[in-house]
Amino acid sequence: MILDARWWRMQHCDMNPFRIQVFSLFLFTLLTAPFSAARADVTNPPPRMIVELRDGSQLVGSSENQFIRFHSVPLGDLKLALKDVRSIECDSTNPAKLVITGNDTLTVSFVDTTILLETQLGKLALPVNSVRKLTVQVMDSSGDLIPEQATAYANECLNNLRQIDAAANQFALEQRKKTGDPINFPNDLKPYIRLDQNGNIPGCPLGGVYTLKRVGDMPTCSLVQCNT
Repeated sequence: MILDARWWRMQHCDMNPFRIQVFSLFLFTLLTAPFSAARADVTNPPPRMIVELRDGSQLVGSSENQFIRFHSVPLGDLKLALKDVRSIECDSTNPAKLVITGNDTLTVSFVDTTILLETQLGKLALPVNSVRKLTVQVMDSSGDLIPEQATAYANECLNNLRQIDAAANQFALEQRKKTGDPINFPNDLKPYIRLDQNGNIPGCPLGGVYTLKRVGDMPTCSLVQCNT
């Protein structure tokens, strides 16, 4: 930012010291904000990636890539920062449901044929057709989820649990079950709940495991933060 010296003298020669101090603080904030954001990106760890594979396996790791490339029919080629991606749900073929920050959704296909993931098993190149769902978790410098993402994921999980509970009540009503009768979760409830693209009950976005054993019980998630 370049300030004309003459303009500065004309506008501020009569300013009292307090106004000059406030204006100087404003300029300092304006000039240093981009550098503060850049430092935050450097100190924060890379986003955590939870990858659910089609064979039922789950891998947790991070990616050295800061961007991921997609193609959308209406928008063309897209290059999104990994930290702006919330989740990717893959169909039986390449098209996938992309959810980004702000809960905007888009049907896309992967441009690359593999997803690079660094795990405790080493660096892996996962074929995109082996992935059922990919969840991205953005962490702060202390290793915790950033607050807005933690809240969004917890709310999504709570909504899933409410739908499971409603499906369990409908199952008990139609199948003439009484309180305490066993539930074969999740198969017994699939006819009574909206399934994802792969025909499964939507899972916890944070990687937790849902449990429901008997009619009358409340469904729970293995993660404590998703049950409050």
